[in-house]
Amino acid sequence: MNTLVLLGVLSVQVLGSWCFAMEHVTVQTSKSNPQPPHVVLMIIDELGTGDVPWADHLIHAPTLLKLGENSLRLGTQYAWQWCAPTRGALLSGRFPMHSGYNGGGMPGDGQGMDLNMPLLPGDLKRAGYATHMLGKWHLGFRTADNLPVHRGFDSYFGLLGGGADHYNKVEEAGSTTCANFSSNQLPFRVDFFDGDKPAAALWDNVTYDAYQYTQRAVDIVQAHDVTKPFFLYWAPHKVHSPLQCPEEFLRPYPLDSGGVCQSTPETCGNRGYGPACGCGYMCYCNRRIIRGMVSVVDSMVSNLTSALQRKGMWDSTVFVFLGDNGAPNNNAGSNSIFKGMKFGHYEGGHRVAAFIGGGLLSNKLRGQWYNQTLHLVDLHATICDLAGVVPASPSTMTKVDGVSVVGVLNGSMSLGAPVRTELWIADTVLRMGEYKLITGPQGAGAPQCMLGLGGLPVPTPTDPNNLTTVSGSSHCTGHETGVDADLCQKCVCASWNTTDQGAADPKCRPCLFNVEADPGEQVNLASSMPELVASMTTRISELSKTEFNPAMPKSDLYTACKAMVEAGGFFVPWASN
Repeated sequence: MNTLVLLGVLSVQVLGSWCFAMEHVTVQTSKSNPQPPHVVLMIIDELGTGDVPWADHLIHAPTLLKLGENSLRLGTQYAWQWCAPTRGALLSGRFPMHSGYNGGGMPGDGQGMDLNMPLLPGDLKRAGYATHMLGKWHLGFRTADNLPVHRGFDSYFGLLGGGADHYNKVEEAGSTTCANFSSNQLPFRVDFFDGDKPAAALWDNVTYDAYQYTQRAVDIVQAHDVTKPFFLYWAPHKVHSPLQCPEEFLRPYPLDSGGVCQSTPETCGNRGYGPACGCGYMCYCNRRIIRGMVSVVDSMVSNLTSALQRKGMWDSTVFVFLGDNGAPNNNAGSNSIFKGMKFGHYEGGHRVAAFIGGGLLSNKLRGQWYNQTLHLVDLHATICDLAGVVPASPSTMTKVDGVSVVGVLNGSMSLGAPVRTELWIADTVLRMGEYKLITGPQGAGAPQCMLGLGGLPVPTPTDPNNLTTVSGSSHCTGHETGVDADLCQKCVCASWNTTDQGAADPKCRPCLFNVEADPGEQVNLASSMPELVASMTTRISELSKTEFNPAMPKSDLYTACKAMVEAGGFFVPWASN
């Protein structure tokens, strides 16, 4: 039996005692605590709000379920609508419009987080923390200075780009990457890094990455000097494509009779998962793998929390858990009751599952929900506040955007007290109170056959007078006209077509939703509340003047691929510092 699975079983047995042992503990800032708390920040790749065990009860994730249920769950947690800017915002404490990083970070790409932008690990090191990172970086690796170990982390083990095969670690962009250096042998185009060099000694082409990262997490905890505060930023490449999962984690999810798993539209409707929707990949087979990958995440959490307990660190740990964006439409992910998906501006693209837990959390907060509006930059501010450090803010950079919720954690603020009344979600999207305005195109990747609550396909809208038939994620393609467009409440430009999904258009109509009363964003209020639309549009224009857009070096895929070949098939920085 693999160590990962064995430790996962053991930690589940320990979990049951957490609530009882920690009743007397209350989160405190370093002003009253001689040593700041240990902090674990875990961000899960492409985890939809419906891909957690408290939303989909068929997911076998006992550790994650118990940890989530005994934490303070964040019911209105926003992120960017895709992964790279989310990570930049989380670590910088600045909205993507202020961090200067709106994407990229792939081989040959000149884009990356501005090297002058302070990051969370650097702030925590000023407070005496040991800082470690595991998993997906995605903030650029053009030069050695861009690497995590030169951006504030004491150690790093993971993938530098945006995605890779979970077994052989070949980067996910496809065979066209480095086509001029084509090779049929491995290692080639491998994204697997350890510290400041490729993890060549640990690469074997067949080991599922979760085993390796989890073992490293356990090793890091075991080697930690407990007299120092501890920070671990763990960004697993789960549940991101490609959908891959060891068989042992699929066992809780049985195949059909006869052991057959077919993912065709025709068989989808025969499996108790609603009518066939024309999207075969949404059927049970891929949903089974997604659930299995969440079970892998569960085992990762089990191993880590068990190691912290054995080391005597858990009682002093704050554990922050969140997704990085909504689930996409091509991997059987679920955004629960929310419309839309990754890359889009509906709630399904921006709202993520999140909680704050750990041994240091007050028992009064366990099992509670904080449903006030938060952004992931607020988690950055909260961690800095817990550490007793003010985030660095050099005059050449924008100021941090985050607002701390330590007051909620230590009881000086109620669960009903908001920390912000306005949230600039994206460059064309603003939330003020219960209202959310989208002033431009909904965003690339219009909703298709998403899965809804419990991982079930959302029914096809048929009755224009019954909007309840499209509750949850929309079953729209993004190109409807007439009644279908009204029914699906698409916030799209009149000129949208299959080749033009994001172009600016003066005919683009705004969408205004009351996302508290209408979280599925079914009723566009823009025509009935023109004054609010006007004031919110003006506010977006004012905020847009504060954007930070530093110049980025040119992309150079050829040089990046040449450096990869010279490094034995592993991606490495390709430009001088």
